[in-house]
Amino acid sequence: MRRWVKDPAIYRFFNKLTSTYTYTTIDETPALLVATMFVENHVGGTYYPAGSPMMLAAKLEKAIEKFGGDLRYGETVTRILAANGRVAGVETASGEQISARDVVFAGTVWNLYGKLLPRELLPAGLLDKVEGLTPTFPSSVLVGVVDASAVPSDAHPVEMLIGNPDAIDENDITLYFSSLEDPSLAEPGTHVFMLIGPSAAPWPSPWSEAYQSPAYQELKVAETERMLALVERRFPGFRAGLRYSELGTPATVERYLLKNGGAVAGPKQCMGQELMQRQPAVTFLPGLYVCGESTVMGTGTPAVTISGISAADVVLRARGMPEYRNHPMEKQSVRIIPRGQRGNLPRSEVFYPAALCQWCEKAPCSGACPAGIDIRGIMRRLEADNIEGAQKRLRETSATPKACSRCAGKPCLAVCTRGAFAEAPVPIPELLIAAEKA
Repeated sequence: MRRWVKDPAIYRFFNKLTSTYTYTTIDETPALLVATMFVENHVGGTYYPAGSPMMLAAKLEKAIEKFGGDLRYGETVTRILAANGRVAGVETASGEQISARDVVFAGTVWNLYGKLLPRELLPAGLLDKVEGLTPTFPSSVLVGVVDASAVPSDAHPVEMLIGNPDAIDENDITLYFSSLEDPSLAEPGTHVFMLIGPSAAPWPSPWSEAYQSPAYQELKVAETERMLALVERRFPGFRAGLRYSELGTPATVERYLLKNGGAVAGPKQCMGQELMQRQPAVTFLPGLYVCGESTVMGTGTPAVTISGISAADVVLRARGMPEYRNHPMEKQSVRIIPRGQRGNLPRSEVFYPAALCQWCEKAPCSGACPAGIDIRGIMRRLEADNIEGAQKRLRETSATPKACSRCAGKPCLAVCTRGAFAEAPVPIPELLIAAEKA
């Protein structure tokens, strides 16, 4: 790039763009990837999914359930099964074995070849190659709520705060004010925010004794203050306007997303392990396919989406079916709405209050429900207008038909987390009864 760009300031600008998008500097990044990256991110503008990025996953969930698929949350696959020279299914942490003609893996190659497949099946040298890959930086993620008065009127929905213009370090963070685009995400007078950036702190493994220890908690406090101080330099008064924040450390990222070491983007998309040097959609084991940031396309939403389409196409090709890329695209599959307007709402206003659910990790409402209903999962589906999926989940988890309408005392309301900070809890019984009748 130095052949064409002589101005050091412009060079540093592009260097920061690649550092932000792929966690690699200009010198590390393949020219082909740089070109596609800049075009994809800057031609046509940027759009935010109404209702938060959760809606992207929710629409996918809705489509899967509409066509008879199932999503099993809270379960971990511990082994990929093989028989007669091809994939045979998976085994979960509970010991359950699920047979499958094809398995598509969307995690890291470190987990795939280092943990899920028996080593005796691996081709010679494959594990050494995978273990020798350089990861992207571990990242911390800080989410929170801040007074609207602490966010200047000229703030953008995405702010890149640069510490070192010449290299990637933990003083570079990206700040998202999603409620500037979609006010429905925050209470009046406030904005929600998310901060993400590299972290050089010595974080423990989420499966070690040090995880959640007093020393770990102290490190979290220090990391939170470090990240807020970086924002304070750009937006004075931000810290004083802070109402709530929660830090996800690299250990958190590894625990919940199984991204080794908290490296949010998997292996670096850098020279020597770039593009065709990476894992393709097809593996050495027939029937086992791979997509995600460890594959050829690598880091970023457009890239991993393409990798998912590639994996789908090779499965379809192997089954003698028409490939997805040749499928006629529906018109108006994406609807553009004005900034500030609510979108992706349920068809019926009856289900609007489902958006009040906090999606508690350990949902006390389900624990208190005599019928054992998956209230959290149903509320999420209702919010995303997945009425059929909500009804299916209600049938799967309810011990008896119409259990909610027959329940006396409504114990779910007494323990609803929202009741602790708002005027009233989520109207769970009314929503479940409406879902039954819809």
